[in-house]
Amino acid sequence: MNAENQAVVLRAHKHIDKKYYGTPSYLLRKHVANTVGSVLEKIEHISFEDLTLDSFFICHEVGFLYFSEKYRGALEFAKVQPEKLADQLYKMLRDIGRTVKKKPEGIENFFLFLSLFEENTTVSEKYRGLYLAYMDLLMEQTEFLKPDIYDKYHIVAGVTTDGDILITKDPIPDIDLPVYELTRSGAMGIKAQILFEQILKKHGIKDNKEFEYYNATSNIFGNNISLLVSYINEYTFDMLPQSVYAPDTNIELIETVSMDFKERLQNRYKTLPTNGAVITFENSIYLKKVTLKEVFHNNAIHMLCKMETEAGDVTVRYNTKTGGFFSPFGHSSGYCADLHLSLKMLSLWFYTAYVCPDEKIMPNTDSYQNFTNDKNANLTFASIGGKLRMTFNRNINNHIDYEHYTEKTVSIAGYIRKLPDGQKASEEKHKLARLLGLSLAENETYVEPHNRRYWELKVLN
Repeated sequence: MNAENQAVVLRAHKHIDKKYYGTPSYLLRKHVANTVGSVLEKIEHISFEDLTLDSFFICHEVGFLYFSEKYRGALEFAKVQPEKLADQLYKMLRDIGRTVKKKPEGIENFFLFLSLFEENTTVSEKYRGLYLAYMDLLMEQTEFLKPDIYDKYHIVAGVTTDGDILITKDPIPDIDLPVYELTRSGAMGIKAQILFEQILKKHGIKDNKEFEYYNATSNIFGNNISLLVSYINEYTFDMLPQSVYAPDTNIELIETVSMDFKERLQNRYKTLPTNGAVITFENSIYLKKVTLKEVFHNNAIHMLCKMETEAGDVTVRYNTKTGGFFSPFGHSSGYCADLHLSLKMLSLWFYTAYVCPDEKIMPNTDSYQNFTNDKNANLTFASIGGKLRMTFNRNINNHIDYEHYTEKTVSIAGYIRKLPDGQKASEEKHKLARLLGLSLAENETYVEPHNRRYWELKVLN
C-alpha cells in the first residue's frame, strides 16, 4: 500500500478510536477500516476511468443490479473520496444488511449473488485487483448479516435452505486487538515496538513471530470460509474446517502424477452417496481423513472436499460445470501455490475415484499410491448413506428456532436412478444431466436434488 493510502487508513482508525471506543460498534468499525485498507491497496494503480469501465463490465456479467451497483459505487467512492470511505462504507454495509434481512428471500439472493461473483472465473489478470477488492466488500458485508452484528466471537458460515444465517466460531477472535491497542496508544518508533511486545504478552502471545503466525492462521481460516459460505447449509455444515490450518512450510506435500480431471468429471456416471463419502488414512505423510459431498447450486453440482491433515483442516471446492477450483491458497505464490495445486490434484482424484472410476483411477490403496508419492499410506473408502442428515451445530446456531418444529419430509440429494425395464428418461432429463456433466445409460434417469420440506409446529403438552 502506498504512503498516501496508509495515512488514510491510519486516520480512519484514529477517528474510530476517538469517537467509538467503548461502544458496541467499535470492533466492527475497525474491521471495516481494515477492509478499506485492503480495497485501497488493490485499486491504487487503477485509474478512475478504468475502474468505472471495468467494474461495469464485471457487474454486467454477474447481474443482480441492486447488489452489484451498490458495491460498484463503493469502489468508485474509494477512488474519489478515500478519506470518507470508512464511515460511508460502514453505513452502506449496515443499510444493505438491514434491507437484505427484511426482504423475502433477501438472504438467499445475496448469497446467490456472492457465489455468482466469485465464480466469475473469466475475469482476466487485468481485472484481478478490482475483482479481489470487490470480494473484500462482499465478505465484509457478511459481518452485517449475523444475527448480532456486534458478536466478535462468530462469523457467518452459510445459510440454511430456509434462508436462516448459519454462524461458526471464530477460532482466533482477538487477533486484531493488539494492533488496535497500539494504534489507540499513538506510540511511534521504538516506543511502539516496546509497547507492542507488552501488549502481545498481555494477550498471551509471547512475541511478534507468534503473533504473525496466529494472524496468518486466522487469515487462512477466513479465506477458507469465504470460498465455502455460499455452499454451506444445514446438510453441509460439517464440511467447515474445525481444526485451523497452520501456515507451516515444513509440512511435506503430497506429489501427484500429472492428470487432467476436467473432462472426466464432466462425464460422470455416478453421484456421491446422500451424505457423502469418507476416506480414512493410515501412515500418510500428510492426510488423516477426507470427506466429500456434493451441493446442487445455481444449476451446477459443486464438490466440497474437506481434508483433515497434519497441519489442520482445509476444505476446497470444485464446480463440475465450469471446472473452477477454489482453495484458501488460490491467489498465493511460492509454497502456498504448490499447496493449492497439490490440494486440487488430490481432491479431484478422490472425487473421480468415486464418481467415474476406470482402470487407472480406482477407490483403493494401490491406485492412490500409483498416483502419489505417499507410498506408505493405507486408505479405507466408505460411503455415508441413509436419510439426508442435518449437521449444523445447534448450540452455536441457537438463534434458529428448530426445537419447536418437527420435520415432516426428507430432503433428497440429486442422484442417478435406474428405470424399470422398457422405460427411458425424457429428453429434458438427458439435457439436464448433460448440463451437470452426468452420463446416463439407456435405463437411467436423473432425479434432481431438492431440499424442500415443511415443518409442523409440535403439539406442546
